[in-house]
Amino acid sequence: MIREIQSGKVMSSYIAKMKGSDNIYAQKIIALHKTYETGNPICHFYTQLNDYAEEAVLIARIGAEFSLARLNIDMPVYVEVDDDDLYAPPKYNEAEYCEANYPELAAFLYMLNARTVFLSAEMMEGLEQHIKGKFLYNCLMEYSGDEVRNLSTATQVISEKNPDKFPLDKIYEILKDDFIIDRQMWLADVSHRVRHGISTVYLYNNVSTATVLFDNENIVYLTQVCTRSDKRGNGFAKQLLTEVCGYYKSQKRKVLLVCRPEKADYYISIGFKHVGRAANIYEITSGG
Repeated sequence: MIREIQSGKVMSSYIAKMKGSDNIYAQKIIALHKTYETGNPICHFYTQLNDYAEEAVLIARIGAEFSLARLNIDMPVYVEVDDDDLYAPPKYNEAEYCEANYPELAAFLYMLNARTVFLSAEMMEGLEQHIKGKFLYNCLMEYSGDEVRNLSTATQVISEKNPDKFPLDKIYEILKDDFIIDRQMWLADVSHRVRHGISTVYLYNNVSTATVLFDNENIVYLTQVCTRSDKRGNGFAKQLLTEVCGYYKSQKRKVLLVCRPEKADYYISIGFKHVGRAANIYEITSGG
């Protein structure tokens, strides 16, 4: 069963379960809750109960964009005990306990006309046979390069401290050819997140950009790394990422991003390492 979360107190109890986790899907939903809270008409939160009558999946929705996170990853279920050693610790099957109801999730996404879904590779494997769309397995990358104490003068920053440093339309013009984004929704969402201290937008030399989607505890998640099409191949994005990632590393933060497999070598050349998989579903077609 999937139900919308109306109570801030209930949502906060779920957030408490995920606090401190390095699960980027959970951390993204935590950031959305910090930005919008419950009852906001822009962002909605839902939970799905599994067969154990426990909350299994937390869902966040902004328009047609969805994020899914398994709630009970750290809550194992007893599976078996070795009969030869009654005092041995029980064995657990995390995958079984965390299993979502994928047919129900697919029907839910169809019902709400989902366009894109951000989720773990394991969850996407569960949805693939129940939903029609474009399934993309991506690389989860972590920055392991050098520290940088200060940003250069070529790097401009939009943050909670200076949300009007430069117009976000300038960023949208760089992104629009490479990202599937609705201009009005994107401007409203990014502006709101920046003003609530959740996101920071960087612009290098007026041609390359990167956005900190969320900065929760010790995790910084970068997204929408892009250079203006007529200025690519000049190392602008590399310089921007080296500065931004090195700056956060100097603060003992873990910097993560997700990229397509064919882009992994590029990020490795900057100082990232491949630490896992992530997934997205695009172009979901109507009907089951």
